[in-house]
Amino acid sequence: MLLLFNSPNIDVITVCTPSGFHLELISAAAKAGKHIICEKPLEVTAERVDEMIAVCAENNVMLAGIFPRRFNASSQLLKKALAQGRFGNNAMADAYIKWWRTQEYYESGA
Repeated sequence: MLLLFNSPNIDVITVCTPSGFHLELISAAAKAGKHIICEKPLEVTAERVDEMIAVCAENNVMLAGIFPRRFNASSQLLKKALAQGRFGNNAMADAYIKWWRTQEYYESGA
């Protein structure tokens, strides 16, 4: 892993480890001057996310989280309905959605 962090040919590190193991890798990558793309959730506590943000800011690197469904049609429809007040005054929401993908999706390498 140190080879990745020390290589001048690598600008961005992608962190895809299990939740709860992101902070240490992100800290090391940021200190090595690498930009970071991280799978969700970024971390398991708000405090750990704050540490990640701070170390990236201190080292002037970008930190980005992966949210692949943010712009799909159903997410945008929900956003619009919330903005229109169709569900009343919402302070918080939680959802469990089973997204389904065909076998062709997995075979495509996408």
